[in-house]
Amino acid sequence: MKQTAGPAGSPARTPGHVRPAGGLRPFSRGLKWGLLLLAALPAAAADIEGIGKAAAGLPRLRSLLVSRQGKLVLERYFHGARAGTPANIKSASKSVISALVGIAIERGLIPGAQAPIAPYFTEPLDSARRAITIEDLLTMRSGLQSTSIRNYGAWVLSPNWVRYVLRRPMVAAPGGEMIYSTGNYPLLSNFNRRAQS
Repeated sequence: MKQTAGPAGSPARTPGHVRPAGGLRPFSRGLKWGLLLLAALPAAAADIEGIGKAAAGLPRLRSLLVSRQGKLVLERYFHGARAGTPANIKSASKSVISALVGIAIERGLIPGAQAPIAPYFTEPLDSARRAITIEDLLTMRSGLQSTSIRNYGAWVLSPNWVRYVLRRPMVAAPGGEMIYSTGNYPLLSNFNRRAQS
């Protein structure tokens, strides 16, 4: 999430009536704005309740949990959500999958970040795709055409996300140019599952 400094003289009040730290501009979408609430978290415990109340006014925010020094100090759910309601964490899943890959490497279930991904897929791969490593996927340097932005809809609607990504055209050499692509992460997830089975 890109955060930009606000212009001098920007208004003190924002959609949630909480001024973000560092003069950051409020985001137009409530979900992203909710993340800024954490950046604006005041030191006083009494103000945490105020943040909870402000969060309730954000139409796309479903939950807000705040932990301070290892203790949960605020837990609120909004717009019909409950503690057990599944949440679409979107790109935060990239961090989760990356951590799981790291754990699998540490446990010796995966040889290392430089290992090629090809042995973990049944899809026939050409020489360029066989050169893609785990590190290339983690760093978005697979060389495969992106499945993000204008290509996102077609990828999400495809019947097999993994096959769709593996069949994208090669637009760069593996390990070279960074190309943002959400599709790298289902590859990592599938690979991680197969490596541990």
